[in-house]
Amino acid sequence: ELLLDAVRYRLDYGLRTVLSGGFALTLPATGRGSLVGTLTVERGVLDRDIDLEREFLPRFLSPTPSTGTESGFLDTIDLDVSVDTLQGVRVKNNLADLRASWDRLTIGGTAWNPVVRGDIEVDPEGLVFAYGQTVRLDRAVARFTGDPVNDPVLDIETTPSMEDPRIGQPQASAALLSGALEPEALGDRAAGAVSAGALGYLGERLASSLGLGRISVRPLLVFGETDPSARLTV
Repeated sequence: ELLLDAVRYRLDYGLRTVLSGGFALTLPATGRGSLVGTLTVERGVLDRDIDLEREFLPRFLSPTPSTGTESGFLDTIDLDVSVDTLQGVRVKNNLADLRASWDRLTIGGTAWNPVVRGDIEVDPEGLVFAYGQTVRLDRAVARFTGDPVNDPVLDIETTPSMEDPRIGQPQASAALLSGALEPEALGDRAAGAVSAGALGYLGERLASSLGLGRISVRPLLVFGETDPSARLTV
């Protein structure tokens, strides 16, 4: 039997958590074993910056290994575990500013092939940052149905900063409300930010391919530009 009482534990990507709960592992001499228990994630914080292409995308986009093709000791241990949370998980880094929480997740199946059921929800108004654009999460739910191959099923409604330039721009939002900044000017700023992110991303990829230190392209081709020429700086 294993008991946890406010144990601090670091998970993947540097996610720092405080865990409590208890587990009972049964391993009979013959027959199947079992792991039964409850885990409470009291709180979690992810504030470390993450390299989207090197750390996150390769794991997220890698093929899912087929299950059931390998047997072994772990496949003889049945799981009956529930996971809940008190304060959820707070993410505040270069990729997102949001909080995720859930009521209860259940984990069945085996230790080799766990099966998760339950919903993880992101609080409304959470923000995601990628390639110079900010996206507001109006609704974001990751639903685990017990299908390890296709889970999670994502139910997401978003508003990008191109549609609402005030997203992620508190100073610009205040200026707009005070009348100091016209909505058209704010829209031009948003277009410029998106262009900056896209060109910066392409420049970094090109520099990496050519073995150069840095490439920047300017001026930005945004709405209202009268001179579409650009300079390539190496």
